[in-house]
Amino acid sequence: MNEEQFLNMLDEKGIGFIITVPVPLGYQQVLLKKDQVLEYLADKYSVLAKCYGVSRSEYVTWLDQDMSVQCCATTVKGKRCKNVITGGLHVSVEQWVKSQGLLCDLHEEKGK
Repeated sequence: MNEEQFLNMLDEKGIGFIITVPVPLGYQQVLLKKDQVLEYLADKYSVLAKCYGVSRSEYVTWLDQDMSVQCCATTVKGKRCKNVITGGLHVSVEQWVKSQGLLCDLHEEKGK
């Protein structure tokens, strides 16, 4: 029996494929379709990104930035500002994507 046949047998018996994924301030369970299981085992970030309707790189960066939106300004030392924007702490990946390009209070004030 190959992997696909095994997954089909489990699915036919009513066995679901549930994974636990990080979300702001906790975890959430996501039900994978049987055809997503092997893909998830090969590259979980691609599957999760598809579940949320974002790109793989957006999903991974969201996780790397602790699910928070960082300011898009450049510091006087030429590095990206890492301050979190107002309302950008521990947000959903969808909100994180929508909020890209916003400034923190410090850089917003300087721009006025």
